[in-house]
Amino acid sequence: MDDLKIYSAIKSYEESKPVRLHMPGHKGKNVSGLSFYSGYDVTELPALDIENVLSSAEEDIAKIMGAKKCHILTDGSSAGVLSMIYGIKDVGRQLIIFRSSHKSVYNGLTLAGIEPIIIEDDTENVLSEVKKAVSENPETIGALLTYPDYYGRVFDIEKVSEFLKSKGKLLLIDGAHGSHFKFTGYPVYAGEFADAWVDGVHKTNVTFNQGALLLINNVFLERRLLSAADIFSTTSPSYIIAASVEYGVKFLNDNKDGKLEKFCAAKQRTDDEIKALGYVLSHTDDPMKTVIDFYSSGYDSGKANAFLEKNGVFAEMNDGKNTVFMFSVSNSVKDLKRFILALKLLKQAEGVSATPLADGKRIKCERVLPYLSAVNAEYEYTPIEESADRICAENFGVLPPCSPIVVAGEKINEEAINEVKSGKYVFGIKDGKVKTVKIRG
Repeated sequence: MDDLKIYSAIKSYEESKPVRLHMPGHKGKNVSGLSFYSGYDVTELPALDIENVLSSAEEDIAKIMGAKKCHILTDGSSAGVLSMIYGIKDVGRQLIIFRSSHKSVYNGLTLAGIEPIIIEDDTENVLSEVKKAVSENPETIGALLTYPDYYGRVFDIEKVSEFLKSKGKLLLIDGAHGSHFKFTGYPVYAGEFADAWVDGVHKTNVTFNQGALLLINNVFLERRLLSAADIFSTTSPSYIIAASVEYGVKFLNDNKDGKLEKFCAAKQRTDDEIKALGYVLSHTDDPMKTVIDFYSSGYDSGKANAFLEKNGVFAEMNDGKNTVFMFSVSNSVKDLKRFILALKLLKQAEGVSATPLADGKRIKCERVLPYLSAVNAEYEYTPIEESADRICAENFGVLPPCSPIVVAGEKINEEAINEVKSGKYVFGIKDGKVKTVKIRG
């Protein structure tokens, strides 16, 4: 067939032999130990004894990751986040979250009817923000926090955990970007302190897209969360994805010949070389991420990324200032060298210098309605250009990282409008319109 558009786009990308500095963690390379073809794509069959096989694999993974219970997800980390939130809907009506939380967190709150207590995610002040939120909202269930964030930044999870436990509150973690912390040894792995957490194994492990884990350490949550996972998980799971989840975890756990440490060391040398070239690196705590602040380095980030792509290097995300490059053990030394070569060529390129940019401060919109009141209000669709001073009825923003620019219940301002219009991929906006609370009268 000549009209297979999706297949043709994927095939064309693969045939360009790109340096994949983005998810998934297998980087498109054949993995020794796993070789899949369509014959492996099966359904539940008695001959497979799949229920017992899955349970056994999940027990192995739980031991490796330090959890009491593990559930393999083939619907991505989002299914795990939805399960954590929906599973606690009978525990309370409020939950502390970061404003920058992934859209799946907000979706889960809407479905569960839980009101978010929204705090900022400045890594230095998370503990004080959580303490203030609990003090002002003593009935809160606890917190569902992102650790690490899209840029690989972390907060002092141990102190946050200690405080919440002292108040009898739960700590849930969206650890979609932190599965590999269990094996790198730094930063501290979320599973050491969380009551339950989600690992997006596909992001940095040798695992196919949508492969993730729901992990539980609090017995009180076990039945609640697993029942919820049954709601949000497909009844036709991909056993190829499930197999790759098991492989991805055990591959890093085996760490033959110290491959992980060797790659982290090589990647650190690459970062040092990038700085020596004159590029400004933004802070990240993640040994598998490099974040280049192209704007502070003197470049228009959009043009810089386009130049790198023309030279075969593809990043995970560009926010208009910073570009996130994600690595895994599937990246080779050759990939690192090609990355450096592309950055050297960029130094010589013309027409990529920085253009005036906003100060980079987070856009702040005034909250005028509680989140749940806004998402459940009578609504209408408003052209984004005409939405200033209207009350947002559905989160909207740019993806990645799938964090909202405006949260439901906030008043849309001109800064937010300009920010979302500059994004290449957006969510919460369709046909140039945003969902707003209907004006009466």
